[in-house]
Amino acid sequence: MSSIVVILAILLNPLPEWQLLTSVEGGFQIYAPGAMEHTIQPIETDLGSVDYHSYYLEMKDDSMGNFIFVASFYKLSEPIFPRDSVAAIDDFFAATIAQSAHSVAGDVIFKDDIRYRQEYPGRLWRIHFNDDQTVMKSKAYLVDNAFYSLQVAVDSDHALSDLIDYYFDSFKLLD
Repeated sequence: MSSIVVILAILLNPLPEWQLLTSVEGGFQIYAPGAMEHTIQPIETDLGSVDYHSYYLEMKDDSMGNFIFVASFYKLSEPIFPRDSVAAIDDFFAATIAQSAHSVAGDVIFKDDIRYRQEYPGRLWRIHFNDDQTVMKSKAYLVDNAFYSLQVAVDSDHALSDLIDYYFDSFKLLD
């Protein structure tokens, strides 16, 4: 009897249809649970003026929760940091995470060093905000002259959703 309930729940509440986003300009692809919108915003950084590209999708579902999926990037004409500049890379990611928390008036709950393809430095972090009602998980990488950021904001009740890991794990650089 319980398997019938599970089957009915899946049929009545199907998972979103994942769509492949390929950003030729960004040099990456990622799967998202729907079509993502693209914006470009010029920003000033310590590294100069850059066009900050963001792809985003807001997904609202009473049973699955509210999600905002974001994939962002910018590129410079030269590598952002030499690969052996560990201190500069650490400072860059520390500032990125601090700015991320500040932008939503949240608290960084954890952060960890990660790598893309065992070669490119990155960070994974989690921020709680909106009186701990909302969680934002983020991954970011420095790849030669490009910065990539993946973020998912979600109601805290759904912060452990498999959708988040699937989204993050689907990120691939184009060769």
